[in-house]
Amino acid sequence: MSKPVSMSKPVRLKDVIEAIEPLSGDWKAFVDQRTGEVFGFGEEEELMAKSEDADVPEWVREQLPRIRETAVSDAYIPLPGPSDFDEYEVMRNFCDAQAPDIRQTLLDAIRGRGAFRRFRDSVAELGIEDRWYAHRDLALKQLAIEFLEDEGIPFVEA
Repeated sequence: MSKPVSMSKPVRLKDVIEAIEPLSGDWKAFVDQRTGEVFGFGEEEELMAKSEDADVPEWVREQLPRIRETAVSDAYIPLPGPSDFDEYEVMRNFCDAQAPDIRQTLLDAIRGRGAFRRFRDSVAELGIEDRWYAHRDLALKQLAIEFLEDEGIPFVEA
């Protein structure tokens, strides 16, 4: 591993939020400390980077050196992943912030198996999807800000 790299340019908060938003188990995203750029890729691209297979699509081939570099260079800081964002807790907090009649409907929806689907259905039926997505977006933003501050990574809200 190389020695830590100082950040030459702040990262855009919006880029970090967009990179962690997919929050799927096969997605990885990093901040390049040298440039402030956010770079992400899926498990399939990572496997291609580890392979010597020549049948890699051109669009992936261009990214392979950088994907490989994320594994060996201290210049890349991994962004939060799915385990760092407790969406159930975010849903619970959203429920608690609602008026009593809505709160109880939503709390009932998030009990047991199928909670995420029932919650989404209930939010849609109640016509509060905009409120839910604004709440979720704010939680993602807070996660991104806390991560960047904890890592000492400068950022701008542009």
